[in-house]
Amino acid sequence: MEKITKEQCEVAKDSGEDNITGGYVEYLFKNYHTIKRELQQLKLELEYYDETQPGGSIQNKGNNGGIAVVLFNVSKRMESTSKEKLASMVKAGELEIKKLHSAIEALDKTVGGVISDIYIDRLSWGQICSRRYISPNTLNRYKKRGLEEITKAFFVSQPFMVPAANE
Repeated sequence: MEKITKEQCEVAKDSGEDNITGGYVEYLFKNYHTIKRELQQLKLELEYYDETQPGGSIQNKGNNGGIAVVLFNVSKRMESTSKEKLASMVKAGELEIKKLHSAIEALDKTVGGVISDIYIDRLSWGQICSRRYISPNTLNRYKKRGLEEITKAFFVSQPFMVPAANE
């Protein structure tokens, strides 16, 4: 599978292209922990937004002076980012993470467990095989099946439609 950049994923997601959705889901899984860290950083920036803007005062809210340094660096980076944009970025990121978790929970228990072990818990294949009493080939089948099912569920673009009574 070819490498897909974050920008390609965003463009494909925005344009609704279906041929890249599997790559987008795999990108989200492979970068799950990085995305979670970035969300925490965005939440911190949003929480201290008013204090980090020009004219605002940076208050040390703890016994540690390190937060003031962090806030100073954040304020430099946030000069061109609005509070509304930060809030929408946090909501979008949280939605993507929730969608991943709900898609995993919707899977068969064994397949969902394998996906969670690989991407969320970051276990090695050997650990997963011994933990679940399966062979590496079975693990690979479960992984592929799980990613396919999650990709289908993740990009359902049409809501469920109830046919009209006269049809």
